[in-house]
Amino acid sequence: LDHSMFGDGVCAFAASGLSTCLLHPIDTIKTRLQSPAYATADKPRSESTSAAPSESLFEHLYAGLASSMMKEVRSVCPNSSCFLWLRVSL
Repeated sequence: LDHSMFGDGVCAFAASGLSTCLLHPIDTIKTRLQSPAYATADKPRSESTSAAPSESLFEHLYAGLASSMMKEVRSVCPNSSCFLWLRVSL
């Protein structure tokens, strides 16, 4: 199959954006669970040692997604274009 370099770049960018959108909420939950500030925030002292996650763990999971997507544009586009250029020229 003959693929165009532009089409490969667009597909790589689309895959990168999709993976960022899917993994951002998981990363947000992981960061909240690891944060000592989250463990004691908005909880009475008796509940601070309970193992059950609070409802605020799952709130605003996509907050910060825009900055993550901008980071993808900044880092993935130049890297993938250099990779594709080298692959085609070698």
